[in-house]
Amino acid sequence: LPRILKDPLARQTFLSDGAREALKVLERGDPSTSLREATIAALSEALIIKLREISFPEAERLREVPESEVAQAILDLADELTNLVTHIDPNSD
Repeated sequence: LPRILKDPLARQTFLSDGAREALKVLERGDPSTSLREATIAALSEALIIKLREISFPEAERLREVPESEVAQAILDLADELTNLVTHIDPNSD
């Protein structure tokens, strides 16, 4: 119980859904930590899947609002990937 009460999300889950669900929250941990610990290959595969799931209307919204958080993240990613690909394969022009 002390572990549950120390964690804000686990505490909230405990109050609404009980101890069993609160323990599941603690077991999952912080998703951002999991992402930071993932391999480049795993992240790449997951990102490819997510990017392929973007619908045409959603892509249009990104084009119409390029300053949105998602559009900016994708543009930043594209820049980083371009730089890395150029470093890995100089003939990738």
